[in-house]
Amino acid sequence: MEVLDRVLPQINKSISSDKILVDQKTKDDAVVYKITDDKAIIFTTDFFAPVVDDAFLFGQVSAANAISDVYAMGVKPTLALNICCFADNIPEKSIEEIICRSVKLE
Repeated sequence: MEVLDRVLPQINKSISSDKILVDQKTKDDAVVYKITDDKAIIFTTDFFAPVVDDAFLFGQVSAANAISDVYAMGVKPTLALNICCFADNIPEKSIEEIICRSVKLE
């Protein structure tokens, strides 16, 4: 994190907009971009190693973790983008279970 504390401020020098309401300066896990006076979009991504051995459960855990960043800002999520990266040796069935569970949070 110390490296990011030194590197990220350099981005602020080149990217500035009155439409960016929240960025890395606030140490939030998301960026808030103003669309209109009463609408904004929240952008957040998460990557982390599996914390459980069950692929289906890991899909649910990873989705809940990512969405919690939005809830932590006091907002109800309405749309999510699923991004993932797997090593070549991960079985296709495990990838299917992770991705399928990540879209079913009920």
